[in-house]
Amino acid sequence: MHGHAPAKVDAVSLHRRRVEHGRLSVGLKIHCLGDGSQFSTLVKGLGGAQKILDINYYKHSRASLCLVLPPMGNAHSAILLLECIEHYIGFSLFSNPEIQIQVCSPGRLDARRSALLAIGFYLGSDTLRRYVLGDLATSFAENYYYPRRRRLVLYDADVTFDRAFDWWKGSGKQRLVESQLPFDNGRSDLLTGSGSRLDIQNVKLLATLLVHAQYQGYWNQLGMEFQEEMEALL
Repeated sequence: MHGHAPAKVDAVSLHRRRVEHGRLSVGLKIHCLGDGSQFSTLVKGLGGAQKILDINYYKHSRASLCLVLPPMGNAHSAILLLECIEHYIGFSLFSNPEIQIQVCSPGRLDARRSALLAIGFYLGSDTLRRYVLGDLATSFAENYYYPRRRRLVLYDADVTFDRAFDWWKGSGKQRLVESQLPFDNGRSDLLTGSGSRLDIQNVKLLATLLVHAQYQGYWNQLGMEFQEEMEALL
């Protein structure tokens, strides 16, 4: 991709591990609801469909392919990575009805905080959405071993994921930074649908506050206040 967007690719390479203000790392999945032909050159360059596509059993029920991107330490790098792919394939990924963006956050949220994540995303999005159940159907919706039903927020990874990102803990002036995340494979993913750059930023901020509130991270107190204010609003 460097030949198509050199400055952006260099920025991603330089800052992809940088965690900003203790916010959580960002994972992304791209679900293509079209024929996926725009991604053929990229898929071939990454090793072929058998290596990077066929191993992804989970995808939107109408998706021809699901591309799992490497996690980034911050939302800005995640957005830049998507823009680099756009330049390379010549196809828009943001606010495109043929593209569904899934934002992945480390840390499995409980049911109540998962609901707040979904509600906060919906209220904070710059796109008006109306869902029918079919919009939330995935290849795992009726899976016998991993039933996910139809929902906006999904849980966990089947295998251990990349933990090599800073985790802020402590409180007040006692800020401690650990060099890896405290989660083995617990994860909370949100299906933004035809998502925007702002959606990715918002989901990452919401997930950080809620995960820190649940797992007593550095932003625990701020996360609890946010949760209380959201519940009062509702």
